Amino acid sequence: LTGAGFRATVLDEEELIAALATSACANPLVTAEAGRSGARERRTQESARDWRCDNRRHTTYWIRRWPPLGGDGGASLPRLLAGITAIPALATTFSLTLSPGERGDVALCGHLRVTGRSDDELVAARQALESAARQAGAGLSRLDREQLPGMLATLPLGGAR
Repeated sequence: LTGAGFRATVLDEEELIAALATSACANPLVTAEAGRSGARERRTQESARDWRCDNRRHTTYWIRRWPPLGGDGGASLPRLLAGITAIPALATTFSLTLSPGERGDVALCGHLRVTGRSDDELVAARQALESAARQAGAGLSRLDREQLPGMLATLPLGGAR
């Protein structure tokens, strides 16, 4: 990373836990209470269409079709993502994995996660995200019954094989 001009820092255990809790939108009040009480209650639950951590609900999508990007009239990736993720929600999260593609090109694999404080807020955010993606020419597949793997795909874990 440093060779590419990025500054990287190795996190200690406490910093890593804080970074993952922030990325998962864990409720800091619930986290603090769990730390004080020492209780080991399960704080997550997956259903067909969402994954819950504390009182935060998440739905994850795989970007199955990308619109034309850059070059001949296509939007830049940052502009595309800004348009899709600028929706009313507690949070929107995007992850991108690059890998060698066919014929020497680069393959993109993207995931989007939208987060709400309630079921109603999450449903509204999902509808807004799906609409924004359609308008941008992107095709999304909601990861029904695969929300936990989708959630993991959006956390800053450095990828998995």
